[in-house]
Amino acid sequence: MYQLIKHFAFCLLLCVITSVNAIEAKLDTLSLDSKLLKRTVPLSLYLPFNYDAERKTPYPLLITAAGDSQINVLLSQIDWLSHVDFGPMPQVLVLRMPAVVEQDKFDTAKGERNALLGEVLAQEALPMLSQQYNLAPFHILEGFSTAGNVALDLFSRYPKLYQAAVITSPALELADDAWRTAVIERLQKNLAKRSLFVSLGSFSGNKPHFLSLQQALVGHDASQFSDLSKDNYIGGHSLGFLLGISRLFADREIVDFAVFAKEGVEGVLQFHQKLAAKYGYSLDPTDNLKGLASYYYQHQQLAAGDAVYQHLLTQQPSDVLLHVRKGQALHASAYVEQAKQTFRKALQLAEQQQNQEAQQFITRLLAQ
Repeated sequence: MYQLIKHFAFCLLLCVITSVNAIEAKLDTLSLDSKLLKRTVPLSLYLPFNYDAERKTPYPLLITAAGDSQINVLLSQIDWLSHVDFGPMPQVLVLRMPAVVEQDKFDTAKGERNALLGEVLAQEALPMLSQQYNLAPFHILEGFSTAGNVALDLFSRYPKLYQAAVITSPALELADDAWRTAVIERLQKNLAKRSLFVSLGSFSGNKPHFLSLQQALVGHDASQFSDLSKDNYIGGHSLGFLLGISRLFADREIVDFAVFAKEGVEGVLQFHQKLAAKYGYSLDPTDNLKGLASYYYQHQQLAAGDAVYQHLLTQQPSDVLLHVRKGQALHASAYVEQAKQTFRKALQLAEQQQNQEAQQFITRLLAQ
C-alpha cells in the first residue's frame, strides 16, 4: 500500500511538471492595512479555477508557509487533488502567510516572531478574507521544514482558529527545548476535536524530537504521524502532503456501508451532521447515499436500495443522471429488468429536457 502511494505521488509530480492550465488556481492580490504592523501588507490568495462566490457549499481555507521555491508545486498539487469531486480533498482557497518581518531560517525554526504573525492573521487577515470571500469556518495550516515549525507553532497557539494542520518534515532540531516543550504542552491541552498530521523527514537530528511529539500525543485520535525518513527530503513534502490531506478529509466518503445498513438513510444523514460539526458547513450526502443503495442492491436487498433512491429522487425528481446512476447500480447487481425500467425513465426525462448527449448515452445502456 505504501509503495502504491509513493507511485501515485510520483505520477502526481509528473502532472505538476507538465502543468494543467485548465485547473490552475487564480491569484488574487490584496492589501491589508495592518494596525498591528502600522503598514500595508500584501496578501496572496489563490482561488480554485472555478471559484464561485455564490456556491452553497463554502470553501475551506488553507494557510501555507510555503516559500517562493515551493509554492507553485504545492498549488499544482492542490489543483490536481481537488479538481474532481472524488479527489482526496475538496477545493480550497490558499493563503500564503504574509511576510511580517525579515528573518533567516534559524529564527523561523525557533518561532521567535510567530506571536506577531499569529496576531496579524487572527485579528486582521482572516477576518478580512471571511468578509470578502465564500469561506467556511474551517482553516488548515500547512508547512514544510522550517516553515513547518511556524505552522505547528501557530496551530498550537490558536485552537479556535485552526481546525487542522498538515506539517511535513518539520525542522524540530533547529528549535530549542523551550519551544518544543511549549508546543507539546499546548497541544496536549487543545488538540481535542482538531486534526494534526506530522511527517518525519530524512534528517536524522529531527527523529528524537519527532518521537517525543508523537509519544506526548498518544491517545489523541486526532493526531497522526508518518515516518518518511527513508524517502528523499525534498520529495517527502509532496508525499507527506498527499498522506496528510488525504487522511484529514478521508471521513467525507463512507467506506464501510455495513455499519449504516441497519439505520439506512437516517444513519447516513446523522453521519453528515457530524461532518457538518467538524467542517463548519454541510456536505452533500448524495454520493454516500448512492453508495448505501449500491450496498443494499449488492446484498440482494432490493426494497432497501429503492428506498434510498426514493429519498434522493423525491428531492431531485428531474435529475437525469441520478436516474442513470440508479439504473447502473441495479444492473451491476443483476437486477436487469429493474435497471431497464429505470433507464427508460431517465431517457424520457432526457427527451423532455432535450438533452441529446444523455439520450445517446442512455440508449447505449438500454442496448446492453
